[in-house]
Amino acid sequence: MLSKYVKYILIILLDVFVILAVCYAISNDGGFQKSEDAIPVFSDDENAVTEHSEEDISSLNDIFEQNIVTINSIDFEMSEENRIIIESLIDNYENKFAFYAVTLDKSMSFGYNPDDVFHSSGMVKAPFVLYCFKQIAERNKHLGDTKVYESRFYRGGSGVLQDKPFGGAYSVEDLLFLVIHYDDNIAYQMLSEHFGKGGYNDFINELGCANLRLSNDRNQSEASPRDAFIAWKNIYDFNLQSEEGKMCWNLLLNARQNFIQDALPEYSSAHKSDWSGVSYHDTGIVFGDCPYYIAVMTNSPGNADDQAFVKKIFRAIDDVVNEYNSYKSEETE
Repeated sequence: MLSKYVKYILIILLDVFVILAVCYAISNDGGFQKSEDAIPVFSDDENAVTEHSEEDISSLNDIFEQNIVTINSIDFEMSEENRIIIESLIDNYENKFAFYAVTLDKSMSFGYNPDDVFHSSGMVKAPFVLYCFKQIAERNKHLGDTKVYESRFYRGGSGVLQDKPFGGAYSVEDLLFLVIHYDDNIAYQMLSEHFGKGGYNDFINELGCANLRLSNDRNQSEASPRDAFIAWKNIYDFNLQSEEGKMCWNLLLNARQNFIQDALPEYSSAHKSDWSGVSYHDTGIVFGDCPYYIAVMTNSPGNADDQAFVKKIFRAIDDVVNEYNSYKSEETE
């Protein structure tokens, strides 16, 4: 009889032990952790980015009300001081304007009207050059291919080929350098014919951009700050995947007219800007303590007031990103 009671007691104790073990595992996320993909490490130079395993922006409520400065993050909110600074800048600026910033680990997005559409002007040359290098990586085209500068390619504005005589032959490699480093409009026209506008537009559709397609004989397009983010995310990812991606990346690291660096000289940045007389933009990636994608776009001539505004906005955005980075650091301590 006694042995029977002992048997029941042992069974009850075993059940209690199993229940306690399961509760302990759940409370410590043992065996129940979310699957999170770490961002790869870029370690070729001083722009190294450490591994991250934060929430991806796709899991956040990345929605923006029109004309409202918005942060999308799990639980971070910017300080009232930073909000007042940004809203004051926007309220006192007369031209159409929008921005979009996303941390490189995609754990936070921050913006103002990021889906508003602008004339992209020279900014479209960044995703176009990405397309060119992808075609080269797939061996559909080659850096050593040559193109003859004919009168039909002539475009004024920015660049150095407008001062060169017709008839010169230029390699694809040289033309890619001229497009990014000097924002050369003629080199861009020559590459557009060589690589094909239709293929580029198909590529942009595959990326999921709402705009950025080339639409006329001057190979112009429209773009939103969100389109720019999508393009730059793919530029950065391609840099991690191939030698051609690194070549593309190095061109953009050294592109001229870096308005981001004018505002944030303490950081390195890859970028592609535009200053066309009807638009004044800069887009790219900022490598601070918390690296982030950034796109600032305006419908403006880029006069002194526009330049001062854009510089202040870049600084204000960076202050919010740094505030977010400090918040994350405190949360992990």
